[in-house]
Amino acid sequence: MSNASWKDHERFVAKFFNTSRRNRGNDFGQSDVEIMTTLEEWLGWPTQSTVGLIVECKYSKRHPIVDIFKSYDIYDKPTIIIAGDTMYIWLEDFSKLFIDYIWTTKEENKDLFEIVYDFNVINIADSEPDYINKYIQQARDYTIKYSSQGTFLPIACIAKAKAKRRLVCVNIDDILRFKTLCHKEISFDNTQDVTSNRTGNSESRTDSASTT
Repeated sequence: MSNASWKDHERFVAKFFNTSRRNRGNDFGQSDVEIMTTLEEWLGWPTQSTVGLIVECKYSKRHPIVDIFKSYDIYDKPTIIIAGDTMYIWLEDFSKLFIDYIWTTKEENKDLFEIVYDFNVINIADSEPDYINKYIQQARDYTIKYSSQGTFLPIACIAKAKAKRRLVCVNIDDILRFKTLCHKEISFDNTQDVTSNRTGNSESRTDSASTT
C-alpha cells in the first residue's frame, strides 16, 4: 500500500468535514488523531462550547464490510446498516444522519425507529468485525485524550482500494453518550443561523453511486 493512497483518503475525508488532515511530520511512530473537526468548521454551526468529531481513517485493499454494505444499498433512500453495536453509512449520507438524528435538541430528540422514513435502516444478525471495533476504539481514545478541548464524537471512516465511496462506522453507545453530553452542555449562539445552515457538506448520492 502506497503512502499516497492512505494520505489521499485522509485528505478526502478531511475535505468532506471542511478541515485539514493533521500533519505529524515524520513522526509516524507516535499515534495521534488524524482528523479533528468542529461543528463550526464542518457545518457552520456556532456553538458556545467546542463540539465536533474525531475521525479515524483506514485504507486497505480489502474491507469486507464495504462489500457487505454495497449488497444492501439498493434503494433511493440513504442506507444505514446496524450490526451489533455499530452503525454503518456512506460518508456522503453522514451529514443527513448527523443533522436528523445525532445532533438534535432534547425537545426534538429522536429514536432510531423515527428516522426510518428518511433512511433505509437494516438490522443484520452479524456482529461488528473486531477490526471495526479496534478502529472505533482508536478514535474513542483520542476523544479522551482531547477531552479538555471539547466534546467529540468518535467515528471511523474506511476506504477500500479502487472504490470511490467511503464508509462511516460509528458505535451506537457513542452516539447516545454524545447526544447526552450535548443536551447538557451545549447551546447554540444563534438558532436562526444554525437552522439555515442545516445542509452539511454532502455529495450527491447519484454522483457518488456512479463511482462506487
